[in-house]
Amino acid sequence: MTPREAKFAIRATDLSSWPSSSQSGQGSIDSDSKTIQHWALVVYFPRGEIINLFEAVNDDGKVQPCRAQIAFEDIDIFNKADYIVAIVERVGNSVLQSVFGPLNSNRSSAPSLKVKPVSLQECPEIFDTTLREAQFAIRATDLGNRNSSSSSTGEEPTNSDPKTVQHWALVVYFQRGDIIYLFEAWKDENGQLQAGRAQIAYEDIEIFEKADYIGTAETSPCQLLEIAKRVTTGKYSTLYNNCQTWLTEYLNRLSSTCGSSLSLPINYVIGLIN
Repeated sequence: MTPREAKFAIRATDLSSWPSSSQSGQGSIDSDSKTIQHWALVVYFPRGEIINLFEAVNDDGKVQPCRAQIAFEDIDIFNKADYIVAIVERVGNSVLQSVFGPLNSNRSSAPSLKVKPVSLQECPEIFDTTLREAQFAIRATDLGNRNSSSSSTGEEPTNSDPKTVQHWALVVYFQRGDIIYLFEAWKDENGQLQAGRAQIAYEDIEIFEKADYIGTAETSPCQLLEIAKRVTTGKYSTLYNNCQTWLTEYLNRLSSTCGSSLSLPINYVIGLIN
């Protein structure tokens, strides 16, 4: 029961090549998550070189959860899965709760924004093109506590269960220079999806610290703004063109441009609604 770092990854296998029971020789295909797939959770403890696979299978019409211990020589099963997070946790049921539950459920609400985001097209030109490490986090705000336009201040953000109806924003922190930006999109008075950026004072770094950390990338303030301007906006749609779809596309573009792997935590993927 010794707590130590565990790394988590999702293994997605196309059902077309999946037998009725997962215990027989399937070939793993980490492909388009929009297809019909079987998902399994692969957990790797570097200390001890322990690898476990958790999944649920069809057992005569009933869902049967099970676990397999993977030999270290087969670590490719973990390496070729979709990495999601590393957590220091005890072995047991709490492992799954840590991954699939709210990432920040034990944290208090972050402070409210003290500045209004500015439309990307109205943001002043940035001349800081120096590439360096930036840290990224997602700030989830319950829509029950915010107005229809994210430009309004005074909302009480909560990084709670992302399966609820929420507004998402991306917080970016450059340690070199102590620069903090918040990027988000909202429905404007004309029914259009409007994207904007706010610069956060370093004294309000809790806005970053109490958001859900997702990773790092080599970029610059100038590049961040330029990539954000390329993300799809257009007419707002509650289901298909909203703050969450905007942020997801922004992360994909950042990952492609910066050569990084910035993606939504698994509990956000499961609750991808607005």
